[in-house]
Amino acid sequence: PSGKSITLDLNGKSITFADDTTNGSGVITNNGSLTIVDSLGGGSVTAEKGIVIYATADSYTEIRGGTFISKEVGPSYSRALSSSGEVLITGGSFVSEGYSGNGDNYTNAIAITNLNNDNQDASLTISPADGSTVTVTSENDYAVSSRYGADVYIHGGSFACEGVRSDVYCFEPGGDFIIYEGTFNHEPYPEYIDDGSFVYFDSGEYSVSPI
Repeated sequence: PSGKSITLDLNGKSITFADDTTNGSGVITNNGSLTIVDSLGGGSVTAEKGIVIYATADSYTEIRGGTFISKEVGPSYSRALSSSGEVLITGGSFVSEGYSGNGDNYTNAIAITNLNNDNQDASLTISPADGSTVTVTSENDYAVSSRYGADVYIHGGSFACEGVRSDVYCFEPGGDFIIYEGTFNHEPYPEYIDDGSFVYFDSGEYSVSPI
């Protein structure tokens, strides 16, 4: 709820939502401040059709663990996380298995967007905590995308589009999209790489590391 701070502990449990999630909502919808943890490990939330986590403008979402899977396109999208607020990810796995014939940006695993192209402050920071991993995978679309000036800062993690599209993509320049560290299935665009980092190819994947 708006103005409320909530911590959700998956506690090793699995939740599956079988119905469509409508536009503007998810299995989990955050209008306030939400922290998701998984104290036992192995916890997951699955949307059979649609969006798993939907966060509105002016919300804050922190994800420290858990697995979040969108299996098919709902009314419009198949995403593990869709946000117009501030997001910090320090652990967890985010997967979109859906396919849409409408083009790109429908089945990306994580989408960060300033809605209606107005002056909002949507942002995504991915910074794996010590002992934690972050993996973001889309079978057919971008693993991470940003739009309308939303900011993205990647300090680690593993990112993959298993299809032909790039793993990460900024639709409209205006916000920051900076990769400091991480591993990628496809080579990231040079303009996304921080000036203090470099890209190299090894063992079938591209890695970004500090110089």
